[in-house]
Amino acid sequence: LNEHAAPLSEQLAGLEAVVSHYNMADYIAVESQNHVWKTNWKLLTENFMEGYHLPVAHKATVGAWLPVEDTGFPEQVFEAFTYQTFQKDEKATYGRAHPDNKTLTGENRHTSIMPTVFPTHMYVLAPDHLWYLTLRPRGIGEVEVRFGVALAPEVYNSLADKEAWLARLVDFFDHVNEEDRFVVEGIFACSMFDVSFVV
Repeated sequence: LNEHAAPLSEQLAGLEAVVSHYNMADYIAVESQNHVWKTNWKLLTENFMEGYHLPVAHKATVGAWLPVEDTGFPEQVFEAFTYQTFQKDEKATYGRAHPDNKTLTGENRHTSIMPTVFPTHMYVLAPDHLWYLTLRPRGIGEVEVRFGVALAPEVYNSLADKEAWLARLVDFFDHVNEEDRFVVEGIFACSMFDVSFVV
């Protein structure tokens, strides 16, 4: 809507520098779903940008592998996006580089990047996979959520029983999303109560 907006490639140049070594353009899409959540889209966006809830809200899933003290945020403020980084420990089922990954080195082999591209696109880019949420608000209290998963090619190509492995992966991330859904739908429901009192 802004006739004078800079091209998207310019606005996201700072993010490209952060994610480029993961080669996510080569990741292979394996799942796409559409849902409607009963919440305000801003609550969902804010929830995604704030990584400190992961060990609590996601203690049954990704939070179990997350040393929260290693969560990092960019020193620079960007207008079009933000991101955080976090590391997965050696117990993590997902989020660490496959042995066949020969491009990532050092901490990058177990560091995930969690960008939010304002206002409604967010994803987790890990050495072995990525998953994303894209939001389409349907008013104040409903949002269409497009959810998808992709795998690093070396992970996808190594799977002996792709169907069973992918079913477990998708089930896991469905559980992660349900944990977030519980939080943001609950916050929205509470915000709709009239808490004023007549004295």
